[in-house]
Amino acid sequence: MPTFRSIAWPNGLQEELSEPVAVLLDESAETLALASGAGFRCFTSGEDFRKYVLKEIVKEEEG
Repeated sequence: MPTFRSIAWPNGLQEELSEPVAVLLDESAETLALASGAGFRCFTSGEDFRKYVLKEIVKEEEG
């Protein structure tokens, strides 16, 4: 089964309703800078991305 180290949603997780996001695991600083410069909100860990989804997309309260 293939695994993905990087994935992006250029139109947001909720198309046109949220910002562009990218999960970039084990990528270079240059790749992160390029993605950020292109307007993506970048995550370098699955846990940080999960927290973003729960807080910003699902609107789940922390705690």
